[in-house]
Amino acid sequence: MSFVDNKLEAGEEILFKINRGRKFRHYYKMISQNVITFPVIAFFAWRYLSNLFTDFPQPTSTDPMAIQILIPVCLLSCIYVPAIALIVVGVLDLLHFFMDELALTNRRIIGRGQSRMIWPFRVFDIEVSEVLDIKNKNTYLEIRVDGERPIIISKLFQNKEFIEKFDELKDSL
Repeated sequence: MSFVDNKLEAGEEILFKINRGRKFRHYYKMISQNVITFPVIAFFAWRYLSNLFTDFPQPTSTDPMAIQILIPVCLLSCIYVPAIALIVVGVLDLLHFFMDELALTNRRIIGRGQSRMIWPFRVFDIEVSEVLDIKNKNTYLEIRVDGERPIIISKLFQNKEFIEKFDELKDSL
């Protein structure tokens, strides 16, 4: 069972549910990004950035010890940090791809999703009566709740359909 199905209360039914990455095209995008694109970029970043720094003046034995250590560390970090960052971003995106979901029930909005940052999973449990409005900002949903900062949910699909269902529910209440 999914996260949303486990959180449903008695008499509560799901009106609309967004699962990130549950359709074939989403799997294709995820595979092309995390299995092909990111490793290729990481490899070329490592391969060609390392060649850029081979002619860089190397520290000599007369240089202070800090310079002898600092220059190679800076050069190696310029080579490896972009590659490692791409791999980490790919793994975190893969986690969110399988775990993010958001549902509109007849009483509330519940789910788990990505906020403005990459790694935290934010759990949502908002009563429909507390929600002022929901805005679609192309890449994320902005839920405005009475008396709080807007709640941002990133990288979900079917945002327009979710907002339409929410408006229908809000009008019927």
